[in-house]
Amino acid sequence: MTAPRAVYDCMVLLQAAVNRDGPAGACLTAAVAGQAMLFVSAATLDEIDDVLNRRDIRRRFRALTDRR
Repeated sequence: MTAPRAVYDCMVLLQAAVNRDGPAGACLTAAVAGQAMLFVSAATLDEIDDVLNRRDIRRRFRALTDRR
């Protein structure tokens, strides 16, 4: 059986980064484990890079670090 295909937007990726134990974190974990085939556009990757590096986001979500 092939893994289901999934497209995650910036908000799902942000929520997964902030809370690995929440629903978005479970979605990302499934993709990393090969239980879902993740498709992400270059534009989404650029957006998540921008969002994750915003000062106000980093202040609001202290768990976000460069490593994470």
